Amino acid sequence: ELIQIVSRLKDSGCKVFADYDDLVFNIAEYRNSSAGQQIDSASKDIAVLNAFSLNQSALSLFDEFIVSTTVLKNELRKTLKNTFNKSCEIHVIPNTPSSYWISYADILFDQSCRDKTRVINTSRIGYFGGTASHSKDFQLVHQWIHDFLVSDPENQFIYCKVAFNQLFPAHLSHQIKSFAPVTYNKLPAIYNLSWLNIAPLSSSSFNQCK
Repeated sequence: ELIQIVSRLKDSGCKVFADYDDLVFNIAEYRNSSAGQQIDSASKDIAVLNAFSLNQSALSLFDEFIVSTTVLKNELRKTLKNTFNKSCEIHVIPNTPSSYWISYADILFDQSCRDKTRVINTSRIGYFGGTASHSKDFQLVHQWIHDFLVSDPENQFIYCKVAFNQLFPAHLSHQIKSFAPVTYNKLPAIYNLSWLNIAPLSSSSFNQCK
């Protein structure tokens, strides 16, 4: 179906772009990623790799590409060359918060300071990975967070509940808070709940492209 749509567009004189916000066309690199290393070839997760192979095949359909980082651009250029012996224009458009969104966060912060409602709780640390694909990255700091919680029963850890399942012993559960995913405009208030927000990333081509 995609081939038919692209063919019609090209027959109409359209130049067709594809937007890739992640390294989802290089199967070998994905296997080295935090998520890829968790895939069991005997499980249904193999469907993820099949989806990646389709993403790679689809590269041949498009005239130009849009990506979010220069590193991702370089990876895409290599894949196009090695897989299709093809060279295309690749545009980098950073995937960053808009200036409006940032100004909104500043307004909330200033308002809370003015109303004296902002409480800096130095005993609470946050992790806001939005998907389980970075769960392995979190292992970089898992022991540190565990020690932090054990060191004082008042210390807390807050995280987005889709990031991972239980990672800590049950006896620490009263110190761990989770929240469901929220809309983008509510994130500043969530960030404001913790004193320090962490974002560990292991060293891999996949994460370099983020």
